[in-house]
Amino acid sequence: MEASRERQKTQWHIAILGFGGGVCLCLASVLLVLSQHPSNGESVDLWRLIPGMLGLILLLIAARDAYDATPIPNEPLHAPKPVNLPEDQRWRKDTRLRFLEKLKREITQREARVKEQHKLATAAYEAIPNSTGLIAYKRYKSQLAEAEQKKQHSLAQLPELYERTEKISSGDVGHEILRIKEEIRKLERERLEQQRRLADTEKPCTINHQYQYQVDQCKNERERHREELHHIIHCIDNKIIELETDLEELQNFDFKELWGDLHLPGPPNLTRVPKERIDDLRGKVDTLNTIPELKKSAPQREPELTPEQKRQKERKACEARIADLKAQKQEALKIEDEDERLLRVNAIDAALEREYERWARLI
Repeated sequence: MEASRERQKTQWHIAILGFGGGVCLCLASVLLVLSQHPSNGESVDLWRLIPGMLGLILLLIAARDAYDATPIPNEPLHAPKPVNLPEDQRWRKDTRLRFLEKLKREITQREARVKEQHKLATAAYEAIPNSTGLIAYKRYKSQLAEAEQKKQHSLAQLPELYERTEKISSGDVGHEILRIKEEIRKLERERLEQQRRLADTEKPCTINHQYQYQVDQCKNERERHREELHHIIHCIDNKIIELETDLEELQNFDFKELWGDLHLPGPPNLTRVPKERIDDLRGKVDTLNTIPELKKSAPQREPELTPEQKRQKERKACEARIADLKAQKQEALKIEDEDERLLRVNAIDAALEREYERWARLI
């Protein structure tokens, strides 16, 4: 504290000297200009203005030192709260579910961001008592507030991610499937809107330009706009493909741990489903097994297909969808309204591109 006060006194002395020196230099410059007695049309020698400019610079430096020497306010500042993130969740282990691993990577990144912001906030808080002046004090205080705000923002998003990850690791993917389907529908609607805008850019310009450079400028701008719309549509298609892949994985993933908890055929594993849900399912299975008619009339399970047979089956279904889309495109080409025709053809072409990509992966 005593060292801080001594620094403030020193800064005040420097500021006073700077003010005095600056005023003297400015007055000297004024006297030099007045002593020249310039006649009509004669300009003032520039060297006579140099002391005035130096005086102004010295005055600015002195004003900064005077502000920095202002006493630091005695206001309460709270230390950053320690961060205790849970790290013993059972879903932390590696799994074969790609969607779950992607969600876990997002959690890890946010947790790392929380720890980094807490470290920055702690460093700023510890530096405040050693501030050399009011400017440094306000800088550290601003860094502390900014780091704490970012940390709290990241912390507020973690509980929802924890809940989603816990549900998925327990086999409860219904809510996640609905969320993905909703996002796909929104993206498809956005893609149609962008395709409508792209169709508008394909129309001839209706502005009557007077000069050729205006025509060229309009043409270049429309071409640039078309390229931007093509890029936007391409990004939307890629996002839809990623979501459809996630959706297919969640719908077809085999949660064998659930069958082990129910004592059904399958390798037993650790319980990943809430006990209440397991007891409810086990009671329903026991009830069904007590019905004789159901036992006798239960249909035989179809033999499980080999990976190659599954791939062939999916490839045939994909080829059937491609053929159906081609037929739809031929019908769309017959539409008389140009806007509707372009919109419909672009949508079918995007669907065909996704099917061809899916078909290529099945070869």
